[in-house]
Amino acid sequence: DQPRSRGLGDVYKRQRLMVALATICCLRVAELVALQLCDLWFDFHTGYGIPGFHGTAAVHVARRKNDCERKGHHPAIGRSLDPALDLLHQLRHWFATYDLRVSPLCTKQRDPAQRCAHCPPLFSRFDNGPHCRPVPSIVPITNQMFGDALRRVLGACGADVRRFSGVSARKAGLP
Repeated sequence: DQPRSRGLGDVYKRQRLMVALATICCLRVAELVALQLCDLWFDFHTGYGIPGFHGTAAVHVARRKNDCERKGHHPAIGRSLDPALDLLHQLRHWFATYDLRVSPLCTKQRDPAQRCAHCPPLFSRFDNGPHCRPVPSIVPITNQMFGDALRRVLGACGADVRRFSGVSARKAGLP
């Protein structure tokens, strides 16, 4: 049930990526909405010297409700043998499609608890670009936009979406 026009197709791809990331990492809606491009740390766990973590990533969640020490949280995203099912492969493709990059002026490594003033949101709204092609803006999605995306993606899978909300991604997340 994917929309036919290119613009709606891009929005739908973004929605699927958001729902997958929120579910895999058990993210609260506010945590997903606050993520910036520089909060996705590819190959983060390889620095520990444990084999088998190449091709994985961590998501830097700066503030979590139950983080009493305020050190942040780093849920991991594994890799799949099938690139069509690999969330990180799909995210990298998304970034390449829209030329999204972490800014060379990024301040996240120096001060991970603060928002970076130079990097875009991980998931942003779309503006109309040349030839009415959607281009990501610097304005992040809203909590409501994520809730709508979750219901749309689950509806496309055949679920009855009347009882789903953004909280559903956290509650149904992978342990």
